Amino acid sequence: MIARYLPLLAFGLLGLSTVLLALRLISWPLWQGVDPVLRLTLSLAVLTFLAGAILAAALSMKTSAHANRIVWGALIIGFPALFVIDQDHENWYMQRSWQFEAALVDGSTPGVPSDIMLRRQADGHYYIDARMGDETVDFLVDTGASMIALSLNDARRLGVREDRLNFNIQVATASGMDFGAAVTLPYLDIRGHRFERVPALVMRGGEQSLLGMSIIGQFTSVEIRDDRLVLRR
Repeated sequence: MIARYLPLLAFGLLGLSTVLLALRLISWPLWQGVDPVLRLTLSLAVLTFLAGAILAAALSMKTSAHANRIVWGALIIGFPALFVIDQDHENWYMQRSWQFEAALVDGSTPGVPSDIMLRRQADGHYYIDARMGDETVDFLVDTGASMIALSLNDARRLGVREDRLNFNIQVATASGMDFGAAVTLPYLDIRGHRFERVPALVMRGGEQSLLGMSIIGQFTSVEIRDDRLVLRR
């Protein structure tokens, strides 16, 4: 008795999946402000409906021609559905990895000293740690760098997806020419000083992340005295 309705169920699920996916693709710009968790849930629902259509077709007692049409239709619809799921998964992953609180108006945390004092290390350089979410990156302070340069390992730890990077920006480094990929970090917290929407480059080569002038230049003064570097904001 149930087998009689399986073809109808299969076609219904396939049709529902097609309609939902078409609406999603047509209204793609309108979904940018929607919670990534909800977007991912709806995308997975489309894939679930497609799987249900294939299962119902396989269990159907009707001719194999109907089942073949449903299976091929589900596979054809499945390709763009997987693309949508991949995009939604990336947005969800970035939200989970890059969650941050609203920035304070003055860009600093109450009770945190306005000056940052760094000691020169044995290699002659100054280093400072910066935090984003639960991850901390150790930066070399480089006044010769125009912006932040992230090593690939640090970028991965911050949640940057390597497969989304486009290494198309040529950069002159101390060791020669290299290529970087542009990214925008939601924020960086440096010793209690908050910086929002920070442009950075992910470098294909190199092991040390650099803190460049795009951040250093936002301090009111940079002073070196007695093997100490003082950043004042």
